[in-house]
Amino acid sequence: MKFCVALVTVVCLSGVFGICTVDEAKSLIDQIRTKLWLVEKLVDKESEMCKENQKQTECPTQPPPTTPDTTTTTEPTTTTTEPTTTTTEPTTTTTEPTTTTTEPTTTTEPTTTTMPTTVCQDGIEFKGHCYYYIEKPLSWESANDDCIKNGAHLPVVETEEENTFLRDLARNEGASIWLDGSDDLNEGTWIWTSTGKPITFTDWRVGDPDGARSQNCLVIHSEYSYKWIDASCKGPKYNYVCEYGS
Repeated sequence: MKFCVALVTVVCLSGVFGICTVDEAKSLIDQIRTKLWLVEKLVDKESEMCKENQKQTECPTQPPPTTPDTTTTTEPTTTTTEPTTTTTEPTTTTTEPTTTTTEPTTTTEPTTTTMPTTVCQDGIEFKGHCYYYIEKPLSWESANDDCIKNGAHLPVVETEEENTFLRDLARNEGASIWLDGSDDLNEGTWIWTSTGKPITFTDWRVGDPDGARSQNCLVIHSEYSYKWIDASCKGPKYNYVCEYGS
């Protein structure tokens, strides 16, 4: 209704309907207000009657307010997914070649005599002992050292039976052989050096021992019917026998 009053006032003042005074405009407005009020009353009355008669469908209603159309524009959302590129670096495994260097083996021949490692291997067994004949002329000292290095000793003669065995061995070889006896520690006192025991059985050649301090080692000599004689421990060289066993 306020809109209508404003419209009449503007139209009046502009002279569209030839109305040029304000009083005439106000009079026209009052008339419009009166008619509108009557219309509103009539509508209200008819609405109340409709409600009472429960004829809602036939009842006139006030026009609903006009709601201007609201247009909602939704901008499309564009999602751009950048492609992911995975680069795998190739793995290179390098196996270093293995070089095996075999050092040459130099075999040095021993300067000493190799003795048997098993019981009487290549030797002669007698009375539970093993006798290993060595055809290599050495001094008494060198021959004695060689036997000791190999876990043996020069022959010890304690009985006539052992003496006969060794004389026969020397006679079969046609050689003189060293025995273990010596009086180097105490002149005139002959002992077996491997045991320290005094010599009780003897088979001396007639006139021996006769060497005094210059001849202190015992040998079965081929030139004297394989009898015992005393000789220098350092001088002459004879073959020898190594005895294994106590």
